[in-house]
Amino acid sequence: MKHTAAKADYRDRIDRVLVHIRDHLDDDLDLDELADIACLSRFHWHRVYRELIGETVWQTVHRLRLSRASLQLTESDAPISEIAIRAGYSGRQAFARAFGESYGVSPLRYRAQGGHQLHIDPGSEKGGEMYEIRFETRPGLRIAGFVHTGPYRDINVTFGKLTAELSTNGPVAHE
Repeated sequence: MKHTAAKADYRDRIDRVLVHIRDHLDDDLDLDELADIACLSRFHWHRVYRELIGETVWQTVHRLRLSRASLQLTESDAPISEIAIRAGYSGRQAFARAFGESYGVSPLRYRAQGGHQLHIDPGSEKGGEMYEIRFETRPGLRIAGFVHTGPYRDINVTFGKLTAELSTNGPVAHE
C-alpha cells in the first residue's frame, strides 16, 4: 500500500512538470527549475520522469513542440521557417529533418495534405470513407484508456497522464 501511495505521489509531481512544460513551451526550460516543480532532486526527478513517462524530458519537449508545429502548419499560413524557429530548431532544414522523422513527410507536404485534419473527420470531402466498426468479445482482454475532453491539440496531456498511470500501476480494472 505504501509503495502504491509513493507511486501516486510521484505521478502527481510529474503531472505538475508536464503542465509546466506545456504552458512554457516557448521558454528555455531548465532542469533545476523542473526538479523544483516536482519537489525532487535534479537527478532523482529525471529518473522518475523517464520511468513514468517513458521518455526523457527533452524528448517530451521536442515531441510537444513538433506537435504544436504540426498544428501551426495546417491552421496558419506562417512561413515554415518561423514555425521551425518557434519549435526550437535553428532553421528550416533541421526542422524538416526532425519533422520528417516524426511524421513521415516533410512540413511542406504535411501542410499541403491538410496534416492531421484528414483523420479528424473521415466523412469530410478530404477524408474519404469511414473506418469499418466491428464489435468483438474477447475474454481476458483488458483495455485501458482515459477520456479526453477539450481541444484535440491538448490530447498530449491526456496521453501523458495515461502513460504515467499505466507505468505506475499497470492497467487497473474499473467496473
